[in-house]
Amino acid sequence: MASQQLYTAAPLTPRNPELVDINAFLGIGESDILATGLAAVDGEIYNLLTTPIGADEMEPEFGATFLTRVFDPTDRTTQAQIKFDVFLVVKRWIPGVIVDLDNSVVLMGLRSFSLKAAYSVVGIGVSGSVQVDYALNPYSN
Repeated sequence: MASQQLYTAAPLTPRNPELVDINAFLGIGESDILATGLAAVDGEIYNLLTTPIGADEMEPEFGATFLTRVFDPTDRTTQAQIKFDVFLVVKRWIPGVIVDLDNSVVLMGLRSFSLKAAYSVVGIGVSGSVQVDYALNPYSN
């Protein structure tokens, strides 16, 4: 297993983005406060996937478009569209991570879905998964 280190999305060049270890650059050692390794990547992906488009004032295009698919039919087509939406949004905002469409799972319910996004980190050869559960609040307008 890869050593636990802090990684952040930092494109080295526009054509070759990858996640890099920033510990050496910032002089960060072991910390109980900072997320490390896959936990840091999981946090980045979870934050991206649970942020609706337009929620971030500074980056109005940041976020996931698939959250609106909770109104779509609960069929295989919608499941495939959700997985592909996740693939595209992660590719755009976290370029050093690739979503594994074959190993990602979408379970649909009535006005809800559960997503397990499997991913791999480019350049360091590790993989993980993030669980996102989304449901409409039945008490909201």
